[in-house]
Amino acid sequence: MADCSDDELNKYIRMDDILIGYKELFKEAERVHSKRHDVVTYCRLQRRLNKLSLEWLSVDKKLKEACPVFYSNEWLQYGKEARDLFNHNKTLHQGAIDACVANGI
Repeated sequence: MADCSDDELNKYIRMDDILIGYKELFKEAERVHSKRHDVVTYCRLQRRLNKLSLEWLSVDKKLKEACPVFYSNEWLQYGKEARDLFNHNKTLHQGAIDACVANGI
């Protein structure tokens, strides 16, 4: 990590923070969805989840360019798993957001 600046290291930490926050929000969205009574909260959670997905992917791209050491060895697998999660789920979140907007929420 000697090749990486403090700013890049902070971006790496931010990616972990985003992932942790995303997992917590995802559980909350599942709970709200299963009760099927608070559509407004569910839509708000989907918007926040989508925002976190897009933020993680943006930071990931910038970090890959600026500090490629994070894309070797164990980070490669960890990053791929998270990247796959966010790439897959961003379309799900956007679909939910589109449905919310179509219903005036």
